[in-house]
Amino acid sequence: LIVARDGRIYATGTAAKPIIFTSIIDTMANPLPVSNDSRGLWGGINIMGRAPNNVPGYVSTDLSADVTISDTSWITYGDSGNSVAATYEKNTHDTSGVLQYVSIRYTGAADMAEIKGLMFMSVGDGTIVDHVEVFECNEDGINFTGGNVNVKYAISAFQAGDALMLQGGYQGKIQYFLDIQDTISGGSKNGCLSKWESDDVGALPITQAKVYNFTGIGTGATNPDTWKYKYGIYIKNNAAGYLVNSIVTQCSNYGLYVADLGTADSLQIMNSRARLDEGKLQIKNNIFYGFGKGNSIDSICNGLVFLQDYMEADSNSNDRSDPALGGLSWNRDSTLDPRPSASGPATTHVATVPNDGFFDQTTYRGAFDPEGSLWAAGWSVLATTKIFASASVVVPIISETSTAKSLANLRLSGAGDFRQLSWNQPMGAQSSVKLFATNGKLIHTFANGYRTAGEQSLALSLRGIPSGVYVLQLRSGDLMRSCVVARQQ
Repeated sequence: LIVARDGRIYATGTAAKPIIFTSIIDTMANPLPVSNDSRGLWGGINIMGRAPNNVPGYVSTDLSADVTISDTSWITYGDSGNSVAATYEKNTHDTSGVLQYVSIRYTGAADMAEIKGLMFMSVGDGTIVDHVEVFECNEDGINFTGGNVNVKYAISAFQAGDALMLQGGYQGKIQYFLDIQDTISGGSKNGCLSKWESDDVGALPITQAKVYNFTGIGTGATNPDTWKYKYGIYIKNNAAGYLVNSIVTQCSNYGLYVADLGTADSLQIMNSRARLDEGKLQIKNNIFYGFGKGNSIDSICNGLVFLQDYMEADSNSNDRSDPALGGLSWNRDSTLDPRPSASGPATTHVATVPNDGFFDQTTYRGAFDPEGSLWAAGWSVLATTKIFASASVVVPIISETSTAKSLANLRLSGAGDFRQLSWNQPMGAQSSVKLFATNGKLIHTFANGYRTAGEQSLALSLRGIPSGVYVLQLRSGDLMRSCVVARQQ
């Protein structure tokens, strides 16, 4: 599926009813196995816009060879007009539509070598993207080439290539991103949790993404792999950016690589180490732990002394302690729980996020709140095919009405038959908490009465309620918030 420049895609699902792009042989009632054979059953989704990239002339047709149609003139991304400042600024806000609660599965067909699972090519920040996943692609999972589209709540799981690729001058923002990889046969695939590069070295803009609250889980510290690249995070070719408040773990070799091409002036234009030295590349307030080569700083950085010194500097607040994830598994055994321990290092050394209206300030590192629910439940294939631990499938806030005041700090915790709902109520009002089926049918009323302003807490019992996905709705006066509850027995 290709969305051309000036085209739009409006794929707006919900946690209860996600939009699924998959192969015709995937019945979903009997999901395909996590294996090499399940990947590459169709192409993928490629979205092209007019936002800036760093290819010569700011416009490219380099994907046209991968599309088997006679007229490929429209397979173009970027805009030659980006050489003019006013056009450049205008195109940063280009829109290609909306992707919300979208699951993309079994992509990366062999005859489309450069069509990844989900590709954003020069896509601007007028595009809305949240709650998206790519599952089992035979190439890279989620690819950003140029542009500055922003993304929250994304998953890249079990790819044959890189899970998250940032390149071509991408300058967007990403928060709450889960990567998990598994072993594959053959050694030609890249296999990084995330690879950052600027491609046309010396060209502007450089790749300089801001990535916060990333959780990257490799193939397993003790699992042999055949990856071409041996690092969890691989940064080269003049790439810069921020990796902050994140967790990188369970890679069978090393944790981090930043390219150092030497000190000659002629090399600085393509040297990611130079970007690190000047502060355009920042790797701070992260946890790196659980690597096949060991957890010493020398092992994590594969002997790169400049990188070891940077990572160990007190001012950068990086840790090499076990985040104690709730459960590790690469199978459909209801074991994977990527939430770190609340009593571990994930709740310490948390950096302040940029005050730009996009990033949420968290009290934890990684993609998931240690004491909260999994925002991937209800809609992600990891939840619906029993990869996630069954006790963890609850989705946080998905909607709200009213802009003047809000029901703040909504939190649903617990598992099994008993849950605890808490929130902050801005004023005294008649309030109700009700559970609905996804078709709108009322299932149960937990509370209905007057509540005073302030902190609220309500115990919920789900005994007697069948397995399924439900909407829990909180109303107070003219305010409303809701979340999705996935009930499993």
